[in-house]
Amino acid sequence: QYINYGEFEGSDAAGNFTQNFNVNEYALYAAYSLAMNGIGLGVNAKWAGSAIDSYNANALLFDFGAYYRHPNADLSFGFVAKNIGFIFDGYLSENEVINLPFNLLIGGVYKPEYMPIRFNVNLHNLQQWPMANLQNRPTNSSLSQNEPGIVNQVFQHINIGTELIISKNIQIHL
Repeated sequence: QYINYGEFEGSDAAGNFTQNFNVNEYALYAAYSLAMNGIGLGVNAKWAGSAIDSYNANALLFDFGAYYRHPNADLSFGFVAKNIGFIFDGYLSENEVINLPFNLLIGGVYKPEYMPIRFNVNLHNLQQWPMANLQNRPTNSSLSQNEPGIVNQVFQHINIGTELIISKNIQIHL
């Protein structure tokens, strides 16, 4: 995967033109998976890089996942740990740390027999409690500066959805 953002005009802190520079990003993926008896396991390795002018950054990341599909019902559960890894060449000095966008997800899907609808529940960012980052809000924000309650914190991690199944190849996501 490669993205070239093109050429940009460079300038110094005073806004004076210096020289043009290019910006691009790239990623290389390798994956392996296996499935048997309704259980699947997989791993994904990613080398991701970015270049801005003469500055470069590179990271090595891994994703791990597993799922279970019930043998008799249209019921599945899955687990994914995304972006486990490290930066081995970054834009910043060696003393500065950049956190990679790690994400821990669990999900489930159920389709009742004889009904043309499928329900799903996904839990995301389970490693980050609470998700609200109150320290970065502007001081003049009209939003409450109070910590969110436990119910609010839980629902920040939940996605609930349904699919209306029109035919084998046509579904409407609600």
